[in-house]
Amino acid sequence: MTLLAVEELSVSFGAGRDRTSVVRNVSFSIAPGECVAIVGESGSGKSVTARTILGLAGTGSHVDARRLELAGHDVSRLAERELQRLRGDVVGLISQDALVSLDPLRRVGAEVGDPLRLHRRTSARARRRAVVDLLARVGVPRPELRARQYPHELSGGLRQRSLIASGIAAEPRLLIADEPTTALDMTVQAGILRLLADLRDAETGLLLISHDLGVVASLADRVLVMRHGRVIDEGPTAVILAGGAHPYTRELVHAVPEGVPRHTALLAREAESAPVPAQAGSSSQMPADAGARPVLSATGLEKSFGRGSHATRAVDGVDVHVQSGETLGVVGESGSGKTTVGRLLLALTEPDAGAVLLEGEAWSGVPERSRRPRRRLVGFVSQDTSSTVDPRWTVEHVIADALPGGLSPRQRRERAAEALAGVALEPALLDRSPRTLSGGQRQRVGIARALAAEPRVLVLDEPVSALDATVAAGVLDLLDDLQRERGLSYVLISHDLSVIRHMSDRVAVMHEGRIVETGPTETVFTAPEHEYTRRLLADVPMRPSI
Repeated sequence: MTLLAVEELSVSFGAGRDRTSVVRNVSFSIAPGECVAIVGESGSGKSVTARTILGLAGTGSHVDARRLELAGHDVSRLAERELQRLRGDVVGLISQDALVSLDPLRRVGAEVGDPLRLHRRTSARARRRAVVDLLARVGVPRPELRARQYPHELSGGLRQRSLIASGIAAEPRLLIADEPTTALDMTVQAGILRLLADLRDAETGLLLISHDLGVVASLADRVLVMRHGRVIDEGPTAVILAGGAHPYTRELVHAVPEGVPRHTALLAREAESAPVPAQAGSSSQMPADAGARPVLSATGLEKSFGRGSHATRAVDGVDVHVQSGETLGVVGESGSGKTTVGRLLLALTEPDAGAVLLEGEAWSGVPERSRRPRRRLVGFVSQDTSSTVDPRWTVEHVIADALPGGLSPRQRRERAAEALAGVALEPALLDRSPRTLSGGQRQRVGIARALAAEPRVLVLDEPVSALDATVAAGVLDLLDDLQRERGLSYVLISHDLSVIRHMSDRVAVMHEGRIVETGPTETVFTAPEHEYTRRLLADVPMRPSI
């Protein structure tokens, strides 16, 4: 029996000479209890393919297919009202952007309960009980409270879990999961993957779209590789994740940092590649001297939010020391205090107790006017540059804003162009808006901005978590090259343990505001001492290796 049949699907947008084809002759099927994954870089047509199945290709779209059938329904011939009856009932959707997908004006419980209200005859009381059960099922703590809150009151991980609860609420026969675990830490991700596996085993069909090949390996029976709108490779999961038949498939698999040694390029390497030779005087040839003064250090950091009985201790007695040319990886689940530590190190937030030193001098606890001359020494790269700057700014403005004063407009543009060249981007991008760039280009602009002031330390908060595998690999290779060339120190905050292991010299594991384990990266990963670290490592999905 076939649950979903897609034959020769093509999707284009626009008209006349401006018509652009984004999906070309795609064919596949899904049976009950089967998971088919689609992988590929941004713009390959993955998400458009998935949304077309729901009748949501978008305004101005042109859909053509020899067959587009879902549970016996010809989707291409259904009116909008008929499609609405299918959505949430026969087919559910879990998208990757919970902040956009959840209505900010409605409580979470109402959003999760909508499929039950629309497709199941249940009383309001029964629906409220079902919503609490659904939230608990996807790992939301205190589900009764969360159901009464609005999306903006939840963390990104909790919003994503709420979206998953909504997607499975009416028990659809087919579930489309578009990057369902992107915003989740490893522990929560492991629970969601078990839930999706249980649904698959209970005969729910799954269409999984993901750039995380570990997630694909843990769930999918078959994999389609898309590029430029076409399926260029397909087959059983084990075959595709062993390199498949197409060179691009092998490039995708190689881009996964799992098992790749420190200072080894992820892109354009052979299966048995050797580490990239270090440059003279680089950090890899000259390991950090444990006896030298740290370039950035913190002792006894404490930070609470809220007041009285409602206060939450986000950071509790944390010590951090980063040597010149070293990368310190900071890991832990959502709410562990990672990002708050990053803000304390950046002096964007003042600690309640403890102190931060930059090159041996006070960095916290001093007036901002005293810090200002040294601000350039500590840079910041976030998950998405476009979300941290004025949307009206051009790339030139984004980078020039980090430059010292006193420069003429011509000098600022020249310096901005030099910064772009340093991250392998063309000067022609200077007049573009960051929002018009690809994800990889935006991250490179963010790195260029941080480097323009010639810092000693960069705090990197989830710098590649939203990027496809090959794009993320390019950014990680760039960061590695820049560190060797400039002797930069990094504080790398991430929930992706494969990225942390590949990039870090030392690791600090955070849990409930404390560092529960720290040490050389390989020691922590191969011989963890703390029970929480062991649990965190056990939750990492299997990654492909070739």
